[in-house]
Amino acid sequence: MANNQSVGRHLDAFTRGRIIRKLEEGRSVTSVAAEFGIAHSIVSRLCRQFQTTGTAIRGFSSGRPRGTTPANERYIVLQARRNRRQTAGEIARHSTQATGRPISRFTVARRLHDGGLFARRPVRCVPLTPAHRRRRSLWCREHRNWRDNEWGRVLFTDESRFSLSSDSHRILIWRERGSRNHPSNIIERDRYGGRGVLVWGGIMLGSRTELHILYAVSVNGTRYCNEILLPYVRLFRGAMGLQFLFMDDNAPCYRTVASEQLLESEDIERMDWPARSPDLNPIEHKRGAWQTGKKFEDAELQVLLDEDDGKTQEHLAEQLNANQSTVSRRLKAMGKIIKVGRRGPHELTDRQQGNRKFACEMLLVRYKRKSYLHCIVTGDEKWIYFDNRKRNRLYVDPRQPSKSTARKIGSRIGRNQTTVMRICDRWIQEGTTDRRGQSHPPQCTTSREDRQIARMAVTDLSVTSRTVAHHIESVTHHSVSARTIRRRLQQSGLSARHPFLGLPLTQNHRCLRHQWCDERRM
Repeated sequence: MANNQSVGRHLDAFTRGRIIRKLEEGRSVTSVAAEFGIAHSIVSRLCRQFQTTGTAIRGFSSGRPRGTTPANERYIVLQARRNRRQTAGEIARHSTQATGRPISRFTVARRLHDGGLFARRPVRCVPLTPAHRRRRSLWCREHRNWRDNEWGRVLFTDESRFSLSSDSHRILIWRERGSRNHPSNIIERDRYGGRGVLVWGGIMLGSRTELHILYAVSVNGTRYCNEILLPYVRLFRGAMGLQFLFMDDNAPCYRTVASEQLLESEDIERMDWPARSPDLNPIEHKRGAWQTGKKFEDAELQVLLDEDDGKTQEHLAEQLNANQSTVSRRLKAMGKIIKVGRRGPHELTDRQQGNRKFACEMLLVRYKRKSYLHCIVTGDEKWIYFDNRKRNRLYVDPRQPSKSTARKIGSRIGRNQTTVMRICDRWIQEGTTDRRGQSHPPQCTTSREDRQIARMAVTDLSVTSRTVAHHIESVTHHSVSARTIRRRLQQSGLSARHPFLGLPLTQNHRCLRHQWCDERRM
């Protein structure tokens, strides 16, 4: 197309000269624009400029001057590199004090983006002392030349705690305005996570252990020996032989005298592990790879697109066993864009195809028997008013009040002047003030269904609008969108809000709190 040139890119002097040469040869503006892949207006303006000024050189641009100099931009980037926790507003204030030229935080953010710096969340890690860093560096240097056969004899183990009471702040409830502290809108959460389970597991090249669940979170040396070392580690030692190497972290329950004696009696060699080194354990990285989805190559994605370029991102992510956001980023990196495809026919059922065939055959037989077009009478209707009322214009003094009372009536009843005038015209023309039938689509839910929707949200405050839509669809057998459910709930005074988090209170706690408040009420 003629306007494929990206925005903000100017033609160089050589291209401008080529365009003028083509025009002097007698070529049309349209053909030259199509040849160079630029807009028709660009070639036209260039031709007009050459005819007027005799030159095709681009003139001086009168755009807004840049708010920072190259020295200021280097200073901004240097400030961000020296203290990476500074905000754009703080850097803007420091730059203003140093240079005397006020700049905004948005300008600072743009200059940092130009310098390759972007605002991101920092990676969290455990605090490390110099001794910890030395031991980690020594361990990495000792094992950096290990091959697969050496790593294949190591059993890496790790544990993870899962809370039975989730404290996710993404849960929303349906509540009325001003009812944030109502008891039904409060979710009780323990201060330290509450009850939970501890899950232990181990991996090695080509094998893994079963997940072992420790329901009581507190683990001592005796329990570690009876539930972990004897059932799992000893079996792997017997299968691998003397070359087996066991890895666990430096938790106090793992370094007890009982566990040391058991490993020594079973001739199990324990791998020397530096303190505070969870990132060296491959289980942590396998967990992150599982959360981000399966990795795939661009060639696999291209093969699926070659098979059917009309697949959705959800379908592609399902086939590649990856996240939909990852597929979207890969498609953008490959330069793929979404365009409206060609319009295809509707998929007709066998019954619909039979009805169409029968109708065509009947029309064909009727046409052969006798012409019937002269028997068809077409018609339409249109309203024609005998009295088309218009507002007459009057020439009056500027200080003279208006003779129309529509504005006074509208201000008295709290309505617009045009609304009053439309009602008046309808009364004069039709003799009635009833509203006509509206042209918007009918409401897809009945009043009974609206009450049922509100009742479901009040009964279960944490139910989602999509769940309510599925329930209504299964009961009424007609589809209702989640957006419609939200509108009905908002009309009933219910809005999605984050619940108020409070401590779990027993009946004894409530009685003591109530008694304390009664004693100090006066």
